[in-house]
Amino acid sequence: MTATKSPTFLQAGEQIVALAADISYQPSDAERGLKALLAVVLEDNPARGDWDQLTAAAIEQITNDGRIHRWWSKPGFKEWLTNKHEFLAKSTAILDKLLDSFYYIAADPDPQSYGAKVAAAKLLAALTGRGAKAAKTKILDASIPDEPEELKAYIAKLEKKIK
Repeated sequence: MTATKSPTFLQAGEQIVALAADISYQPSDAERGLKALLAVVLEDNPARGDWDQLTAAAIEQITNDGRIHRWWSKPGFKEWLTNKHEFLAKSTAILDKLLDSFYYIAADPDPQSYGAKVAAAKLLAALTGRGAKAAKTKILDASIPDEPEELKAYIAKLEKKIK
């Protein structure tokens, strides 16, 4: 029996190569601006093309930016520009580093790190949705209005009865 590579395995390999090229390429601010513009246009109108199929000519037509031809031949640029998963990959890597940081903060036995521990715990709890929930006010009398203007009128009405 011969081993065959499944399309999923090949796609994963291509994504790893694209990610490696993406990580090694450091775009300029102008190049980042072009990618941001391209992302907005493609998100608003997917019929304009798929990230994997983009050419320099198509990108110039979409963005009206001729600099693409100069940048296209730079090593790693094409892979970086056409990697639609860049944000997810980078944000995942950053979150992984942050989790390591939280771990090191939590494991630090120095009493002077307690403030950092509390701040890190609050941030992590908020990010994971495990923070303290605000206490809900239980209204005993449902006839009392919630809206400020209605409540003022209700109180004024009661004050007249008292006087």
